[in-house]
Amino acid sequence: MRSDHGLISTSSTSGSTATPVVTLGTTVTRMMWSACTLRQHLWAKRDFSGKLCSIRACGQQGQFANDNWGRGTLDIVHTGPAATLDIHTNVEQQARWLVEQDPDYLLTYPSVVVCTD
Repeated sequence: MRSDHGLISTSSTSGSTATPVVTLGTTVTRMMWSACTLRQHLWAKRDFSGKLCSIRACGQQGQFANDNWGRGTLDIVHTGPAATLDIHTNVEQQARWLVEQDPDYLLTYPSVVVCTD
């Protein structure tokens, strides 16, 4: 399907609020998402040569083949490497993975970094 904004695609969440959500996007909305992501990196004054690691719900896991932080920076600015780990990995494995990866930046959900006594 096509609109004036390019190809229409769907995206879905697992439902962190107990209600899964399906959204529609277009080429333009993906471009706007990339622009906002890049702006946020710049606002935070991140060093693009650093390593970015993510622990999140995603289909991808491992080291990104293009050695870039992802869609928000790809083809716009050269970055250091990035790696992703699935959120469903147990806490001990997440901790070991983080030590092995030694990231400069971590992208994850607040529930992952909650400290317990």
